[in-house]
Amino acid sequence: MARDSQVVARSALVSFDAPNAEPNDGSEDPRPARTPTSDTASSTAHRCGWSSSDLPHVGDNRIVNAEKLTEGGVSSLSLRFYLVSLLPSALLTFFSFALWASGAPGPNPSIGKAIARLETLTGAQIALLLVGVVLSAVILQPFQVMLVQLLEGYWRPTPIGQLAMDIGIEVQRRRMRALEIGTAVPDGGDGSAEAEYPTIGRPPTPDQIKVDWADTRLRYYPSVTRLLPTQLGNTLRAAEDRAGERYGLATVTAWPRIYPSLSDKLLDVVNDRRDQLDTAARLCATFLLATVIAVGFLARNGGRWAVVVPAGCLCMAWVSYRAAVAAAQLHGELLETAFDLHRFDLLTALHYEPPTDRREEYELNHRLSQFLERGDGTTEGDDGSFDEEGSIKPDRPYDHPSPPPTMLVVTQAAPGTSSDGATSPAPDQGPETPSGQEPSGAERDAKWLWDAVFQPERDE
Repeated sequence: MARDSQVVARSALVSFDAPNAEPNDGSEDPRPARTPTSDTASSTAHRCGWSSSDLPHVGDNRIVNAEKLTEGGVSSLSLRFYLVSLLPSALLTFFSFALWASGAPGPNPSIGKAIARLETLTGAQIALLLVGVVLSAVILQPFQVMLVQLLEGYWRPTPIGQLAMDIGIEVQRRRMRALEIGTAVPDGGDGSAEAEYPTIGRPPTPDQIKVDWADTRLRYYPSVTRLLPTQLGNTLRAAEDRAGERYGLATVTAWPRIYPSLSDKLLDVVNDRRDQLDTAARLCATFLLATVIAVGFLARNGGRWAVVVPAGCLCMAWVSYRAAVAAAQLHGELLETAFDLHRFDLLTALHYEPPTDRREEYELNHRLSQFLERGDGTTEGDDGSFDEEGSIKPDRPYDHPSPPPTMLVVTQAAPGTSSDGATSPAPDQGPETPSGQEPSGAERDAKWLWDAVFQPERDE
């Protein structure tokens, strides 16, 4: 096997100049010049048990197998990594390099200088840039959750951060108040309301359109006491309140436990919307950082570019933020759908008996959420979970699934006779059970199977 492998390697890697080489003993080689082809290597590979796709392609004095070289690495990376991590990192890296190649922060930076510098890059320099892009994408990927929380408005309670949060929350409160005023029913002047929806075939009035628009926007705001300083944060928090809180579940705590039980179709859509949200949030942060970099490179000698480039980056950051808000709205709707359809799967996975009504469901979910949040088996407040000595009272009983019924194989025999010749009960009676004893689960299954086999014969 090793000898055959060496033959394949020689036949595949030999150059086209080999047939023109003179024999070692100085005599003329009587064999005709023969150029190695892929057919020769394929036939040898067939004897070795290889497939032709495993062989390199020989031609033009080169071994071309770039697809095999990159196939494993590319397939191991997910689409989410490309969109959320690799794309923003590549944009920021090449943007910074283009600014440096243009001559900034020196005098008279220009696009021509940048193009000329890019054309002089060697393969090693390009490879170094690509390695830097991939490394930065991998290193920054775990900070994606923190980035989204930063855009939501979860800022550190420093004096500056607290001041920014107070200003942002006040701005959001005023916007919410303006929307509430916009949803007020317009008065017809005589005290009668004129906000009834139009009938079929009758277009809505401008006032009704404004009311509907304001009411839709209010859907993406939480209660006044739970406002955050950014629109993205309020959109996601409102979705959290609508998804699990109305059932007594803490959405942030319960979501990682409900997520594995989602159906395949819903899971695909949820992942797609989450990827859109994370990609837009990462691009927003990327363009904001690009704005700062552009100001640093072009502020001194950039001329008109010192205004155009940072302004363009800032506009792209604003568009990316708006895209993140739109993706958050769609993600919130899917979050509600997931809790509506799969909240009982959480109780089933934890082996709890399902509740019988809405009130019982809310109380059970509330206590379960507190247990999962605290992690020590205790709940906040006096909700009757403890007795006078401070011990935990017996909680809701578990509902373990019963084992599957025992499968019995019944061979059909003559009535009154078993398969081994012994006397058996008549088909009318089925398997006998000793008097005074309750039949076991296996006996009940046998009785049901007996009736299913012999009852049709009796009916006929």
